[in-house]
Amino acid sequence: MLVNPEAGGSSFWLRLPDTVNLSELVSRCMDDGVIIEPGDVHFMDEKFKRPFIRLGFSAIEKNQIEPGIRKLALYVEHSARSGIAVAV
Repeated sequence: MLVNPEAGGSSFWLRLPDTVNLSELVSRCMDDGVIIEPGDVHFMDEKFKRPFIRLGFSAIEKNQIEPGIRKLALYVEHSARSGIAVAV
């Protein structure tokens, strides 16, 4: 997973492994209360339509961020291995 930290802002982008099924990952996360934004809707050029997600943090309670990131990491790991986001 590639993280590109930028100074300032209220969100950051993650590039996930190419084997991640992005639509399944987004759906699984949403079902578990972890809100991620698929990045593919932000790219017009097909060569950039890789599994990116955008994570916002300005409207999230601090005590919810770490548990959400832990869940997301597990879902990404499982999805990268299988191409399917599974419940963990």
